[in-house]
Amino acid sequence: MAKNLLQILLLVNIFSVASADEDWIAFTLGEKIEASMDIFDLEVKTESKEGSGQYLNVDMYDGDGENAGQFFVFFDYSFGGPDDGKLKYGIKNCLEETWNTFEPELSKEKVPERIWRFSLSKADGDVRFVIYDDENEALNILMSETCDDGGWEAVWKREITHIEFPDRFSAAEVYRFREKEPESEEENGGEKGCEDTNTCYSSTSALSVGAELILGAFLAGNALA
Repeated sequence: MAKNLLQILLLVNIFSVASADEDWIAFTLGEKIEASMDIFDLEVKTESKEGSGQYLNVDMYDGDGENAGQFFVFFDYSFGGPDDGKLKYGIKNCLEETWNTFEPELSKEKVPERIWRFSLSKADGDVRFVIYDDENEALNILMSETCDDGGWEAVWKREITHIEFPDRFSAAEVYRFREKEPESEEENGGEKGCEDTNTCYSSTSALSVGAELILGAFLAGNALA
C-alpha cells in the first residue's frame, strides 16, 4: 500500500512539472496575436546576454488596429561607456527618453535565459505598468505620474485586443499568458499559465485534478481487488 502510494505521488510530481513546462507558445515575428493585456499578464522567455544589442519588443493594438501601447527591453550594446551594456527599457507614447536604465540596475550575473512578466492595470482613469524580471519587480510606474508624453492617455487607455512581437532583432523566444490574480493568491503559489486567452488554466488546479484522477483510479482498483 505504501509503495503504491509513493508511486502515485511520483506520478503527480511528474504531472505538475509537465503542466508548468508545456504552456510556452512559439510565435512568428510580425504576426498579431489575439490577446488582452487588460485581462492577462504577458510572460516572455528571452535568451540574450546584456550587451548583445537585442530587443524584447511588444506592440499592442485595439480592435480597430490602432496603437494601444509599445514597450521594449533593450540588451544594450557594450562600447565601454558608463551606461553601455546595461539592460534598459522603453515605453513609447509615455516616456520621451527612448532608453531608460532600470533602477536599481538589473543583475548581470544571471544566465542568458530570463523570464519577463509584463502587467498592465487600468483603474480610476489611470494606468499602472509593472515589469518583473524572473519574478523580481524591476519597474512599477503609474503613468499619470511618470509619462512626460502629453498624449499618453489617448494610446494607453485603449482596450487591448492584440499583441505583436515585431520583426526586429528580437530576443524573445516563447511567450504565455498568465491570469491576473489577487496578490494574496500569488503569494500562496497560485500562478496560472495560459496557452491562449480562451483556454487559460491553473497549473495548481491542473495538478489537483490530475492528483484526484490518479488517486481515484488507485482507490477504485484496490476496492475491486
